[in-house]
Amino acid sequence: MNEYKRSKWNLTGCVNDGDKIAGFLREKLFVPPEQITRLTNGDATHDGIMSLLRTVSSTANTSIREGDTIVFFYAGHGGRTKSPPKWKTDDGLIEMILPHDVDTTRPDSTQVYGIPDFVLLGALGGLATPQRGVNVVCLLLIDQ
Repeated sequence: MNEYKRSKWNLTGCVNDGDKIAGFLREKLFVPPEQITRLTNGDATHDGIMSLLRTVSSTANTSIREGDTIVFFYAGHGGRTKSPPKWKTDDGLIEMILPHDVDTTRPDSTQVYGIPDFVLLGALGGLATPQRGVNVVCLLLIDQ
């Protein structure tokens, strides 16, 4: 994602990187365009990313079958922050990806934070089960 809600976070090459990955999937691996979902810039909000992860990882999602490969590609800012007191980490920090609306306030006055690594792991790890037989590949290009 190139454009963040707070322009101080803006980047320049992330959407182009996503274009290249999508092109590779379509042209070299022959993935049908309707099987590629992209969230860029203003669509890559915290709620948008979480909604997509819930949809993809849901056991009710019958479009993903045994033997399928799921590619999760993220290009944008990443961050680290002190973990909440009761969370167990090796170094007291958590890593996260930073959505379009990070560091802003929602209309309901709640703060928008980054999406922690363990949340991504939980959502994507739920796909790679013996019952589903799905392969998950994560490609992260993160500017910290």
